[in-house]
Amino acid sequence: AQPALPWIGEGETLEQLRARVATVLEISASAPKTLTIARTLAGGLISESRWEMLRAQGFTTGRWVNAGDEHVRKHHKLYGESDPQSLGFDYLNLLGEQRPLTGALRYPHDHEAPAGEVINCRCVLVPVE
Repeated sequence: AQPALPWIGEGETLEQLRARVATVLEISASAPKTLTIARTLAGGLISESRWEMLRAQGFTTGRWVNAGDEHVRKHHKLYGESDPQSLGFDYLNLLGEQRPLTGALRYPHDHEAPAGEVINCRCVLVPVE
């Protein structure tokens, strides 16, 4: 599969990405919003690449791990407390009736997930078996 953001994989640094975000959004590159967006985009590429590598190496199950501090969102605590899941499992299903109507969350930073699940996320999916 093609990464959602292939230009990051071409060697663009976080600061270069931050400048690109500032240009596209027509805001100052020093604005905190540009760093948040750049980190979220880079995190998405890293998580997607990690997920693809785990699958390519034959792993079938993963565990969601969060940063374990007071800044972890409620949903991400729930994902981290859940049992290991099959790679490709949509973690939004753990939300029951609170599940958003659109999107999927197969791994941290999933570009198909709602923004509230990925912005400033510091979680990682680790292989189990």
